[in-house]
Amino acid sequence: MTATGRRVPGRTLPGGDPAAFVAERLSAAPTRHRAVATVHAPADHVRAHTRHLATRIRPLGESTCLVDASDDSLTRIAQTLAGLPVDYTLDADADVLKHLRATAHRILHAAG
Repeated sequence: MTATGRRVPGRTLPGGDPAAFVAERLSAAPTRHRAVATVHAPADHVRAHTRHLATRIRPLGESTCLVDASDDSLTRIAQTLAGLPVDYTLDADADVLKHLRATAHRILHAAG
């Protein structure tokens, strides 16, 4: 590389927070498997109990929210859903449901 002496003008980062900008972009990326939970708790309650889902939680009302657990990994979807602190209903692709059922059977079998 050879320096040209020219400078590129700085640009303002959208939102002003680099970490939030990257997190928002990553959460908007397309995924292979779709899994969206309607959680029976306020969005703030779910956010307080989950570390990595902040940009994937959308309030529906005072006592419910949507959590987009979609991912390229079926295992990560199962981990995300298992980590939700309250009850929820799930709208997911057939392959996600099949994986969750198999995982639940293994856990129940191991638990005796």
